[in-house]
Amino acid sequence: MAFNKLFVMLPVMLAARKIDGEDPNNVYWLRVAYATIQAICVVIVAYTYIQSQMAAGKMQGIIYV
Repeated sequence: MAFNKLFVMLPVMLAARKIDGEDPNNVYWLRVAYATIQAICVVIVAYTYIQSQMAAGKMQGIIYV
């Protein structure tokens, strides 16, 4: 099942038009939201990497033929 990017892009573009980019308070909260989302993505990638390394370490002695 493929995920269509349009389901994400269209609402984001519509919301971006309604946000005032000149207001310093809005800019601050946009930066906070961006940093939070980036931190969540980094944590997810780190968790996935650590889990894969742990799984690879447990399977050292197993050989599938």
